[in-house]
Amino acid sequence: MKKILAILFLILCQFGFGQSYEFDYIIEYKSMLNDSIGTSVFYLTNSKDNQYRASFQSIDKNRFALSFYKHGRINFHTTIKKSDFYKAETIVYKGKNYKIKTIGKALAKKVSFQNLKDTIIDEKPYKRYVFNSNPDIINLRTFYIVEPKTEFHLPILSNVDSFVEWTVEKNIPDGIYKEIYYLNPKGEMVEAYYKLVAYQKYKKFISIKN
Repeated sequence: MKKILAILFLILCQFGFGQSYEFDYIIEYKSMLNDSIGTSVFYLTNSKDNQYRASFQSIDKNRFALSFYKHGRINFHTTIKKSDFYKAETIVYKGKNYKIKTIGKALAKKVSFQNLKDTIIDEKPYKRYVFNSNPDIINLRTFYIVEPKTEFHLPILSNVDSFVEWTVEKNIPDGIYKEIYYLNPKGEMVEAYYKLVAYQKYKKFISIKN
């Protein structure tokens, strides 16, 4: 029987989940913007469904900060014991403090993806593209460099506008990102800079019970 973990006010699992989400990969990045050593951030993803994702990072030696996102639907943040996270195949969340966001294809009219020339890293070519945000909301450009031989994985688009644009155009390459960074109109790197450390298959479920 699957081991079920309860989070927050939830005791060990009961039947009748509201929604269940499956993950088949874990991806580790280093957040490098303000730290030359970098801080590890882990993503749980479904390689065939990029509507949702989860991320977690260490708070201290005993706990992770865990977040779950589904575009246009759900956004919650919580904490979990590391020992519980590793033991549980299914993580259960119960609470009404998640956020519902409205998205629509009209957003795609003010944003765009642009495929760029390959960049060369260590004498190897890498595909790359940029997402141009809606300047009326936030004037940033998000740059993505794609790890070779990861076409099996759909793009992991954290911004809801970029996800909507992707569903409309489908004009960028699939694949896990080798690097992600953000530039402001002055060409300065801001917000975040992520570098890929590793990825592997990893089975985990998150169930949300209303």
